[in-house]
Amino acid sequence: VRKIFCFFGLITCLYIPLSSAYASEKRDLELAHFVLSTSNVPPSFAQHQVVSLPHKHTEKVDVSGWYQLKFDANNFDTPHLAVYLPSVNMNAELFLNGERLGSGGSMTPPVARNWHRPLIFTIPQVMLHAGNNTLAIHVVSASPGRFIHLGKVTIGSEAILQESYSGLYFEKQTYYKVNLALSLIVGLIMMYLFYLRRQRDYLWFAITCFIWGFASIDIVITNIPVTAYVWQASILWLIGWMPVSLTLFLYSFMSVQLNLFGKIVDGYGILLFALLWLVPIDYIFTFILIWFSLTMLLGGHTIILLYQHKTRLIKQNRTMFILLFGSICLCYVLAIHDFLYVTEVLDVSSRVWLGFAIPLQLIAIALLLVRQFAKALKDVENVNLSLQEKIKDAETEIKESYAIISAMETEEAVDKERNRIFGDLHDDLGAKLLSLVYKSESTEQKQLAKQAMDGLREIVKHRPISANQYTAPLLAWRTECQQRALEHKAQLQWHQTRITDSYQLPEKINLQLSMVLREALSNALKHGDGKSIRIRIQLRFGHLLMSVHNHGSMFTTEATNGNGKQNMQQRIQNIGGTIRWKGNKHGGCRVIWAVPVRSRSQA
Repeated sequence: VRKIFCFFGLITCLYIPLSSAYASEKRDLELAHFVLSTSNVPPSFAQHQVVSLPHKHTEKVDVSGWYQLKFDANNFDTPHLAVYLPSVNMNAELFLNGERLGSGGSMTPPVARNWHRPLIFTIPQVMLHAGNNTLAIHVVSASPGRFIHLGKVTIGSEAILQESYSGLYFEKQTYYKVNLALSLIVGLIMMYLFYLRRQRDYLWFAITCFIWGFASIDIVITNIPVTAYVWQASILWLIGWMPVSLTLFLYSFMSVQLNLFGKIVDGYGILLFALLWLVPIDYIFTFILIWFSLTMLLGGHTIILLYQHKTRLIKQNRTMFILLFGSICLCYVLAIHDFLYVTEVLDVSSRVWLGFAIPLQLIAIALLLVRQFAKALKDVENVNLSLQEKIKDAETEIKESYAIISAMETEEAVDKERNRIFGDLHDDLGAKLLSLVYKSESTEQKQLAKQAMDGLREIVKHRPISANQYTAPLLAWRTECQQRALEHKAQLQWHQTRITDSYQLPEKINLQLSMVLREALSNALKHGDGKSIRIRIQLRFGHLLMSVHNHGSMFTTEATNGNGKQNMQQRIQNIGGTIRWKGNKHGGCRVIWAVPVRSRSQA
C-alpha cells in the first residue's frame, strides 16, 4: 500500500511535461484556417477563419469543424514523420494532401471519445510531398458538450513524437486505468469489511471508491454503449455524488449524528439526479456548473467537520488524522483550481489536477479504515482471550457449585429422614402420651403427661425443615406461658421491649429458645410460691435478652443444679449465647440468657 501511495505521489508531485529536446526534428503548427462544415471530406476553405491553436468553438448544436494547416517537409531531417495531437474534443479525422491519413474512431454518433487521450498518426512516405503539404483535420463534438477543441498540432520525427505521445498517454490513460482497477479493488475490499463489521463508514467509503472508479471509465473508454447525452449525464451525476458519499462517510466514521445539513446532503444527490434529466440539453452545462458550485460548498463543510473533531481524532492517531485532513484539503484546493479551469477563468493552456489528488485521498482513507479494522480485530482477539479465562473461571465456579449442590442434596436427604423420624415420634409416642393423659388417676400425672405431649408437639412443630426457614415465635411463647401459668393458678407478667410479635428468627434458634423458656418456666412454677411469674424479653445491641423471675424461698445453689440446668446451658451454648442464674433480693430466683440474633431482614 505504501508503494502504491508513493507511486501516485510521485506522479502528482514530480510530473513534468516532456520538454522539446529536438526542436529541429519537430515543429508546432500554431495557425490554422477554420471552417464549420459537416462534410466527410475536406471542404473548401474559401471562407475560412484564421485561428490560433489551441482553439475552441462552441455552437448551440453539435459542432463539426475543419482545420487546415500547411507545413514544408523539407524542414525536417528525417523522412519518417508523424502528426501528434495532444488534445482534441471529441474526435478527429486527418487528411494529408486530400488523402485520408486516419482517425481516432467513429466520427458519427456515438462519437469515439478521445477527449482525454492523445492521438498520433504516422505519415506514410508515399503520401508526403517533397515541398509544401496540406493537412486537414476534421473535429466533431458530442452532446451535451456542443463544442469542438483542437490543441497544438505537432509534426516531426516519429521517434521523437512517439516519446511525447507515450508520456502523455501514460498521464491521461494508463494512470486512470490503474486508478480504475485500484478503486474497484479497494471498493470490493471495503464491501467485504462492511460485510464483516456492519459499520456504515466502510459502506460509504466503498461507494466513494466505486463512484471514482466508474468516473474513471469515462476517461479510458472510447466507444460507449449508449448515447453521448445519457452517458455524459450519468458520469456527471456520479461525480456530483462523490463528495456526498464522502461526507456521509465522515459522519459515520466520526460517529457524528446526522444533523440537518447531513439530511440536506442526502436529498441533494437524489434531487440533482432527478433535475439532471429534466434540464434541457441547451442548459445542461450551466446546470452542471451550479451543481459543482454547491459541491464546492459541500467540500468546505467536510473540512470544517473534520476540524471540529480534530482533538478526538488526533488523540486516536495523529499521523492518520494529518494524512486524512491533508488529502481532503489538497483535493478541495485542486477541485477549486479545476473548477476555475472548466469555467475558463484560468488560462486554457492550464491543466486539471484533481484526478491526481483523489487517489491519494482514497489511499489515505483506505489506510485509515484498514488500520481501524486491524485494531478491532486485535481487540476481538483480546476479548477472546479474556473470554477463555472467564470460561475457565466459570467452569471452576460450576464445579464448586456442583459440590455445593451435592452437599445440599445430602442435607436435604438428611432432612427428609429426620422428618420421617419426627413423624413416627408424633404418630407413635404422641398416641401413647395421649392415652396416658386420659388414663392417669392423679392430677399431677395428667399434668406431667400433658406437658410431655406439649413438648413433643413443640419438637415436631420446630423440626428443621430448612436451614434458611424463619418464624415469629413470640406470640406462641406468650400464649403457651399464659396457658401454663393459668393451669398453675399463677399470675404471669409478660414484658417485651424493642421487639414485636412479628420479629422473625431462624428456626434453629427458635427451637432452642423454646426449650430453654419452657424449662425455665417449669422451674419457676415448681420452685416458686406459685403466685407470680415475670418474663422479660428485649432486643439490644443485636442480642435477644430473656429472663424468667419467680418469688418464693431464697435462692440456693443446690436449687439450680441438675439435668435441667445442664440442658439449658448446652442449648444456649449451641446457638452462641450465655446463661446465668441469680437470686432475687427478696427471695426467689431469676434465670437470664442472651443470644446473638439476626432478623430475617438482616439475614
